[in-house]
This record gives sequence, structure tokens and C-alpha cells, in this order.
Amino acid sequence: MKKRVSIVIGVLLFVVLGITIYNQNLKAKATDREATIVSIYYLAICSLDEDSASRPQNIEELLVHYGGSDSVLLEPFEDGLSFELTETGFILAEPKAQRISLFKRDRIVADERKWPHWKASGEYARKHGVKPPQKDIE
Repeated sequence: MKKRVSIVIGVLLFVVLGITIYNQNLKAKATDREATIVSIYYLAICSLDEDSASRPQNIEELLVHYGGSDSVLLEPFEDGLSFELTETGFILAEPKAQRISLFKRDRIVADERKWPHWKASGEYARKHGVKPPQKDIE
């Protein structure tokens, strides 16, 4: 009987450890996506300074100097990243929500007036050494 109890406890501890490691892996991937989209956001903001004829029309053109559609900047995004020009600027977003923790899904979106943020929670994306603005551009 004691042997069965210890086996059950061992299996439960193994399952809890596995779930914890999986959740930490999801959080690390989300942090990587945050940091990468902040970098791409800066490239998109800089592209607005170009004349309208030479502005990039999609993500491949935006990242042409960094490998285009094969760029390492797109690696954290399993479903890719969309970049669309609008009348006033651009929209940069993940096409669909990804897991960010065991029970949550969300996607990162940004435009020329709003810093990259998680769509569902509204929390700003972060990158080491880069501080998000105190408020968005009005």
C-alpha cells in the first residue's frame, strides 16, 4: 500500500512539474514575441518617414534589409506577422491569438499611434531596456 501511495505521489509531482515547465515555456515564448515586435515596430515607425511611393506595403517589404520573409525577426511568430498600411500609418499585428500561458490566449497588435500591446489585456509589450510610452499619441 505504501508503495502505491508513493508511486501516485511521484506521478502527481511529475505531472505538476511538467505543467509548470510547459507554462514557463509559454511565458518565455510570449516574452520573446513582445521583444521582437517592439523591434519591428521601430522599423515600421521609421518607414513612415519615407515618401509614400517607397513605403513598404507588407511585412516582407518592411523586412527586406533583414531577410524579408525569411528574417529571423519573424521566427517567434508561429502564424507570421501582418503589416498593413492605412491612410494615416500602419497596423502591425499577429494574425491570430497564441497561447501565452496555460489558460490564456492573446495576440500582440500595434499601430502608428499605439505602442505594441496585448489585444485582450491591453498590457504593453516590453523589451529589455526599452520603456513603453506613458500614454499613447492622441
